Amino acid sequence: MTNTPAVGDPAPDFELPEASEKKVRLREAVSRGPVVLVFYPTDWGMICTMEMKRFQAMLPDLEAAGATLLAVSVNTTTSHRAWKEHLGITFDLLSDPDGEVVRRYGLMIGETDLMRGRSTRAAFVIGPDLMVRYAWKAPDISFQPDYDALLAVCRELRSVAQGQAVFNPVLDSSLQVDNRGRTDQAGQGDHRGGDVPAPRAGVPAGSGG
Repeated sequence: MTNTPAVGDPAPDFELPEASEKKVRLREAVSRGPVVLVFYPTDWGMICTMEMKRFQAMLPDLEAAGATLLAVSVNTTTSHRAWKEHLGITFDLLSDPDGEVVRRYGLMIGETDLMRGRSTRAAFVIGPDLMVRYAWKAPDISFQPDYDALLAVCRELRSVAQGQAVFNPVLDSSLQVDNRGRTDQAGQGDHRGGDVPAPRAGVPAGSGG
């Protein structure tokens, strides 16, 4: 299995169709500024819906930081179009129906899992040099990314581009997952899905994406 890119690794380039059928290439997107690259299990899933609504709400802040938001799943462009319209999503949802890009990022859910054939939840910030500046992979799909940390990395990259700061390599790796499935960033706790209660140890926090 391909390893998931870590901070400091080159991000695998790709080109995928968006819901509108336009082709989106990562290398071209990062030429305009940092890219927040999000992988999620499925359209219409409960936690995925909460996640995309949160990203839509913070989109103005990401754009103010000069960032582009791209979200990838194995759903078809037809599904993406319907889901975007249903949720009022204005950022790009990219379709990877054969899972090639998901596999290149080391994110395909295992064959023994009920969600096999889909991507686990993950988030990256890719710099204009196509290098990974922030990386997070959920310990299970009930977790959501640290939205504040993603925005903070984008803002710092913008400051660096404007010559106002030197990039801090600690910041972009601020969210790491320990063996209990909780984040070790001070004060962040576990980023489980929205109003889904944190389960007892060993009990999943709800089902679906």
